[in-house]
Amino acid sequence: MQILQKARSAQRNKIILFMRKILIVWIFLFPLFGVGCFSSTAYKTKEAATWGAQKAGDIIKQSGTGYVRNLTEEQVVAIGEWLKANNLNEYGDPLDTVYAGGNPLFDEFTGETKDRFEYLFKKFPNLKDIIENYQR
Repeated sequence: MQILQKARSAQRNKIILFMRKILIVWIFLFPLFGVGCFSSTAYKTKEAATWGAQKAGDIIKQSGTGYVRNLTEEQVVAIGEWLKANNLNEYGDPLDTVYAGGNPLFDEFTGETKDRFEYLFKKFPNLKDIIENYQR
């Protein structure tokens, strides 16, 4: 019985030693497998990242932030005149509105302040059309 256990133990040790050798060889050879593919993969990754960045830029330009960023002085004046003509304060609320935090743009929970024009475009979606058709 003892001889059989020794034989099994020796066989187990041989298997463990063999698996360790395979693991060591694999660890050293694995990085070499990717060397041939690296340049084409890197190029495709760069190409995909460039395309993604361009698409993201287009989306941002079409969103409220991009639109707000590209407002001209004339459009800012048009917004001010539209608010005044509709008896609204600078935030699009009735003139006598009082705000707890000083203005509606400040979020007390996050500590962030929204852009006034983004706030107005969200509140009045048709405001973009109004200022596009603005004539002095």
